[in-house]
Amino acid sequence: MKSDYNSCEKAKELIYRTNNQQKLVKIAKESTNWDVRIKAIAKITDKTELAYIAEHDVEELVSKEAVKYLHDQSILANIAKQHNNSNVRRAAVEKLTDQVLLIDIAQHDDDRFVRKAAVEILFDQTARERTKTQEIGWKGFYTINEPKALAEYVRIAAEHIYYKHFQLYDYKQLLDLAVKAIDRIDDTWVLTELVIATVSYYEDTHRYGKIVDFLFTVVDRISDENLLLKIAKEAHEYFGVQAVKKMTDKDKLHELTEHVRTHSFSYESESYSNVTSESGSFTYREVANAATKRLKTM
Repeated sequence: MKSDYNSCEKAKELIYRTNNQQKLVKIAKESTNWDVRIKAIAKITDKTELAYIAEHDVEELVSKEAVKYLHDQSILANIAKQHNNSNVRRAAVEKLTDQVLLIDIAQHDDDRFVRKAAVEILFDQTARERTKTQEIGWKGFYTINEPKALAEYVRIAAEHIYYKHFQLYDYKQLLDLAVKAIDRIDDTWVLTELVIATVSYYEDTHRYGKIVDFLFTVVDRISDENLLLKIAKEAHEYFGVQAVKKMTDKDKLHELTEHVRTHSFSYESESYSNVTSESGSFTYREVANAATKRLKTM
């Protein structure tokens, strides 16, 4: 059982006064107080002990603190691949430099945010204006085939364009990377999620530049009525209208108009409210009108 070292304050005082590694490791492993364990970790120099704590401590914050002081790529790789806590894995991933390992994690980790952490490093290699690194980055990019990993490339590029991070990245490089990633995604569900997630929560979508234009072509690649309905319900109205124009299932169109009635304050007067969903805020007016017109032509 872990010792509490009589009191939290006494343990912290001991940590402050000592550099004895055995005592510090003992406190980091045995104190019942996670804050005490974290303070002990900050003074431990034995990387093997830090790795053990990172891998075995039950408290996420303690494990992440231990990861912060680790630099050995093989140890970090083991944590990034094997740890059962996704946030600890992500902390380890953020310190990795091995492109092959990052590509593997970007494509196969179960957690989206761990995958995104790996893609962000790969993305940086590819998008920054450094010739040698950039060449390596593009080679890595073309080895990735997993749709969800490619979708992260698009999301990250879109975010940098939206926030105008052009002091870090060249706009044309960002756009080129996003367009190439979209073009290589062959999973229509992932494409659907991408259309929804990339732009729907921003009202001024024009700031995404040509990525938005290219996403219009993505909707053209989708024929599944359920996915088109999902876009009509959840994406920005620009894409929702386009999805409605492709729909041929009357039941789905009626479902859409009913969805509008349910989520708008005044459907009958055609005064549709801005609606907040998991994807953000947008208006249903144009989507509803498109659905109504579509039904009249059937």
